[in-house]
Amino acid sequence: MQSWVGAQESDLVSRWGAPDSMIELKDGTKVYTWKRVWSDDYGVHQGRTSFTISAEGKVVKWSYEGMPAYMLK
Repeated sequence: MQSWVGAQESDLVSRWGAPDSMIELKDGTKVYTWKRVWSDDYGVHQGRTSFTISAEGKVVKWSYEGMPAYMLK
């Protein structure tokens, strides 16, 4: 995931596909979020992965919630 920091926004979207949601802040920063739903022996789960994109179109940070490490791209 850390390898995405510094990457172009277009490369991220090309690889991950369209995000499930996008928020644009007043300073031009965007936050893209992808959600995943999966099931296993313990039930149905949902997680999210988000990337913050600078006004210049570069990934500056990432975060995730509820995602097991093996599901992170």
